[in-house]
Amino acid sequence: MRRTLSLGFSALLAIALGWPSAAIAKTQAPGTRVLVFIVDDLSLERLLVSREVRSLAHAGGAALLGPGTPVDRALTGSFEPQPRTNLGGPGVFVAAPYDPEATPEEIGKQIERAASITAGTDPSGLMVVVVGGSTSPSMLRQRDELLPIVLASGDIREIFSLSGPARTLTSASTNRDGVVTAEDVPVTILNFLRKPIRGAVGGAPIELVDEEPPFETHQRYLAQRRMYVPIGTGAAIAVTLFGFGCVALIWLRRRIPRIARTVGPWLALATPALAIGLLAAGNLRTLNYATVLPFVIGVTIVLPVAALSSRRNGVLRPPALLGAAVLVFFAAEALLGWPATLHTFIGGTALDGARFYGLPNVFIGLLLGSGLYLASVLRPYTGFVLLVGIGLFCGFPSLGANFGAAVTLFAAAGLWLALSKQRGFRIRGLAITAGTLIAGTALVLIANALAPAATHITGFVEEGGGGPGGILQAFLDRLGIGWDLLMRNPFAFVPVVGVLACLWLVLRPPRPIRESLDRYPQWRTALLVIVLGSIVAYFVNDTGPAAAGLGFGLAIGGLFYVPLAEEPVKMER
Repeated sequence: MRRTLSLGFSALLAIALGWPSAAIAKTQAPGTRVLVFIVDDLSLERLLVSREVRSLAHAGGAALLGPGTPVDRALTGSFEPQPRTNLGGPGVFVAAPYDPEATPEEIGKQIERAASITAGTDPSGLMVVVVGGSTSPSMLRQRDELLPIVLASGDIREIFSLSGPARTLTSASTNRDGVVTAEDVPVTILNFLRKPIRGAVGGAPIELVDEEPPFETHQRYLAQRRMYVPIGTGAAIAVTLFGFGCVALIWLRRRIPRIARTVGPWLALATPALAIGLLAAGNLRTLNYATVLPFVIGVTIVLPVAALSSRRNGVLRPPALLGAAVLVFFAAEALLGWPATLHTFIGGTALDGARFYGLPNVFIGLLLGSGLYLASVLRPYTGFVLLVGIGLFCGFPSLGANFGAAVTLFAAAGLWLALSKQRGFRIRGLAITAGTLIAGTALVLIANALAPAATHITGFVEEGGGGPGGILQAFLDRLGIGWDLLMRNPFAFVPVVGVLACLWLVLRPPRPIRESLDRYPQWRTALLVIVLGSIVAYFVNDTGPAAAGLGFGLAIGGLFYVPLAEEPVKMER
């Protein structure tokens, strides 16, 4: 198996050549050096086989490198590559001689030798970074896309001679112990050398954490990757069957046995329960089919059944209770640091780089629909306050940290209050919606600006350049990402087209559904706001189809629910 140790970049030398030496003398301590190895075809576990690398991991830390920009590209984006090697020069990246057949043990010895040469007569002030550049065939067979990184700094006489347990790394880019990004590497190097950052790097300084490296997290990630496609496919088939089952029960109505009709309300409410089961399964102690499948099936069955036990208190009570349960789960998940999103079985995981922390886009529709399920049994203003609160939860830095989700919920809150207070959407309703959206968004931006560390939302504002034109360009760029997603995956058109079809059904429902919605106008308003909010979610998120997907699921399930839930109650009377 190929083991490549290659020269990363003589980037800091290029900086020295590009700027006056007087400025360098003021910003860099004399003799400070950085040694970067870009190592191919090694997992974190295999890299730490070397005694020398384990010593580095004890003196500093070891972590997983989240997928995304390759580290060589991240370094190139921050530095100008220098074609010549300057061994021993201050602030120069160096590497051991190229050896395509090196074992992990040989790699460690070469790193130590190169560090000794680099340090020269000044063994202090050295940083050593060993980072993965590409995956091996054996890693790819396991669907392992997480590369290793080991980083330590200090006196060379200590960092290669210390013994003890390896520690780990983190950064504000991920807010996850044991996970950093490639963009963090150049920022960390420049901070170590006390040099200003050139250009838009987008990373954060890597920090040491006195915890063991993420070996367990890595193994759980591999287990999730093995099961994700079969379980996700099964879930998609189940949701399709839920929908067709509801249609058949409404269409046939009295021509089928009574016991079959009692299943209808459960089918209509099963989608949000299934989504919660797929997310919560990431918290299971052991990830295998024997634990994940029974758990997901159990949650999908038990949650709607428990909610439906309250149906005698009102037809709208079960979906409201189910919505409340979903909101409580997300509140607990946020307070615990979103642990389930590391290994979730719905949408991209945090370790896939979809969103390292905070609320993933795929759950925006679930929060939107759950909030409106609950709002349907509340007074209009109380429901408005609830939805605004969910929007603040979605946007605040230590909770959801999701700008698109916050905007979606604020828009939904304004729409809910406007449409609940009047029939139709008039100028006053437009003013309420716009005012809620502007005020809520301002609160979220202020909260993130005051946060001690940069968040996804501050990153979005910086991406927009801080001005209206820049933010508009960032918005258009995100729409482009969503369109590319649709082009790459035709199945992503299902929720997009489905939301538009659902809007038509809410506004012009067929007779069996229309009669039920006429008896529950607040439920019809809730469904309309879910659909309109899902359309907003599509336009304000870079993964628009994912953001709108569960909103479509809860809206169509809600359309089917009332006629299915009413029929058994009528017959019992």
